[in-house]
Amino acid sequence: MAGLATALSLKNGDREVVLLERDDAPPSIPPESAFESWKRPGVPQFHHTHIFLSRLRTILRDHHPEVLAELEAAGIHRSAIDQILPPSLVGRYRGEPDDDDLLHLWGRRATVEYVLRQHVGRLPNVRVVHGARVDGVEVVKENGRVRVRGVRFRQGGVDTALSAEIVVDASGARSKMPEWLRAQGVEIVTDAVPSACAYYCRHFLQRDPSTEPPRRGTGANIDYLIYGIFFAEHGSFSIAFACPEMEEELTDAVKRPDGFDHMCSRIPALAKWTGRADPTSRVLGGASLSNRWHRYPSTAATAVLGLFPVGDSHIQTNPIYGRGCSMAFVQAKALSEILATDAAPEELATRYLARVRTLLKPHFDFSRAADRAFLARARMTRGDAVSFVERAMAYLYEEAFAPIIEVDQRLAREWIKASQMREVSPPWVGALLMLRLFVLFFVLKLTGKLKKLAPLGPPREEMLRGLPARTEQAQAE
Repeated sequence: MAGLATALSLKNGDREVVLLERDDAPPSIPPESAFESWKRPGVPQFHHTHIFLSRLRTILRDHHPEVLAELEAAGIHRSAIDQILPPSLVGRYRGEPDDDDLLHLWGRRATVEYVLRQHVGRLPNVRVVHGARVDGVEVVKENGRVRVRGVRFRQGGVDTALSAEIVVDASGARSKMPEWLRAQGVEIVTDAVPSACAYYCRHFLQRDPSTEPPRRGTGANIDYLIYGIFFAEHGSFSIAFACPEMEEELTDAVKRPDGFDHMCSRIPALAKWTGRADPTSRVLGGASLSNRWHRYPSTAATAVLGLFPVGDSHIQTNPIYGRGCSMAFVQAKALSEILATDAAPEELATRYLARVRTLLKPHFDFSRAADRAFLARARMTRGDAVSFVERAMAYLYEEAFAPIIEVDQRLAREWIKASQMREVSPPWVGALLMLRLFVLFFVLKLTGKLKKLAPLGPPREEMLRGLPARTEQAQAE
């Protein structure tokens, strides 16, 4: 996705863009068949739940409307404001001019990627080389700095060196570029914090999409578990759970179909959807999640020249927050704007890294903070020890923030902006919003109008008691 986003962003330039892709070329199929028919062994998360946040959709809307039209023709569709509002605000929400900037795309990763791949493959300045496994980088030393001059790859048993003015590393979370450059003496600091949770998802197809219920209240944090429904094209949808690794019994159950389905049945918001649909996939999952940023040298004297990391190869966040694809598109857009200047190579490198830091650090920090809050609440639910700060933050979230965004449009919109990875508001706006939150909290508390939210799922002990036992076949597996 990061490579496709970069090629798309460079469509109007005079550069030849060569995409090296280790998987085979896609088959000629209708886009809606990609989920079942397109084999992508190089992308482990290809069939996992995805969401395409409003930050990505508005980049397509404003800069690539022809791609957005092709996605819509394939069944990928825009969300509606009532689908992302707190349910209590639906019906009394006052529309605002920039509401469209908050709306994301509903769709499966396979369909979105297939449409993008076909579109990018038709661009006159793009050439795609399939079956190419990159196994090295070509570098030279210039005045003590490393300059990337190309890559080495293997295709069909033949080793090839490809020279390039610019190399974009879009090879994902398993990128070997930092390792290769460290071997050349480049100091790359990796800032990584494990998320200490796992996620599992399963896809479903509605029996009669024409009668589907409203898409509201379809995701929540119930302390020991996060769940969400993600709608897609032609009546399909997926359900995803995030579970702390400390909850071994839950994680053991949710990765099995019977455990997954049982957990769905115990949460009313999920049961009303699974009860009208049939599963179309096995349970898919991922563990060892983290928020990780490879920090490349960022001064003119130390910057790596000719190399630009984009997507998970540079910055990775916990996938339960859905930021991966959107971050790649934001980086690709920033890169195209910087490459359009006449700056010297060292300026291109430093400007890109600085711009990415400005654009994405707040969202990276959001993911880390969300992980900490989730794990602290999970430990509290288990009766484990937590710090005073963690307990205080959990209290503020449960007693103030969560109830008030259910009744206050301004604060609800700010939360939606953060969730949809929109541009960060200036500090003075943030300060005013915090003041608004505390004023509303004390006023509603004193007048007895502050309503605590009703539980959205069963208590932890109740969920644990009902989990199906492992079968002999499951134990053997």
